[in-house]
Amino acid sequence: MVELTVAARRLVVVGLGNYTHPLTRHSVGQVLLKNLAKRAAASSSRLSGSATLLSTKYGRHTSWTSRILLAAPPSAADQTPLEVLFVLPRALMNVSGPAAAAAFDGFLTPLAAPSRPVVLPDVDIDPEAPPRARKKPPAAPVKPMLRLVSLQDDLDLAPSAVKYQRGGGPRGHNGVRSLSSALKGSRDFHRLWVGIGRPDERSEVASYVLRPLSRDEVRACEYDEDERASGPVLERAWQEVLRIGFEDE
Repeated sequence: MVELTVAARRLVVVGLGNYTHPLTRHSVGQVLLKNLAKRAAASSSRLSGSATLLSTKYGRHTSWTSRILLAAPPSAADQTPLEVLFVLPRALMNVSGPAAAAAFDGFLTPLAAPSRPVVLPDVDIDPEAPPRARKKPPAAPVKPMLRLVSLQDDLDLAPSAVKYQRGGGPRGHNGVRSLSSALKGSRDFHRLWVGIGRPDERSEVASYVLRPLSRDEVRACEYDEDERASGPVLERAWQEVLRIGFEDE
């Protein structure tokens, strides 16, 4: 008899930003995304996968993605592993939603699991007996928005401050607005906001977000592979990913 393979829990983490401007304030979510993949790959709980982001096509949209499978912590009641898809959309911030949503859709589309064979006892079969009604197969589970986390910059937070938000509006962020729109208007996904501060003059915002992050801001998001150490922003984000992945329904 072939044993049924236990399917992993799944979580999609999307870094929003302008991939054409990789180290600017507006792309801090993508800086964090790349380092989260490194942090996951270096974790003692990693079962498979690597931090290498590969070009992946979902429908008409392309993103750079990395898949990593993580074992559940020993304290977890449910020991099902967690498979995380890290997604960096190949699209500009304001139109990144369709690429991110396509990756989310493609990754979380339920896969049919093989059914466990049933062994019947030896019985006499009555050819005159009416046929037994076949049970309907269970409905495919709905892809919950709570299996999605977006990472993005926040003008209203101090540089390198981190704020968690579950659901709600886009707070003026065009990347989050694009993602919500691509998810058919759903707002029910997790967000991690990373502070970049705000310029003194409102008229300077457009140029301010396209300026480079400071070295300290980059370090706060980085994973040092030699020292096996995480910056404070990265460590907070990593703990949130684990909490969401293993604790949320």
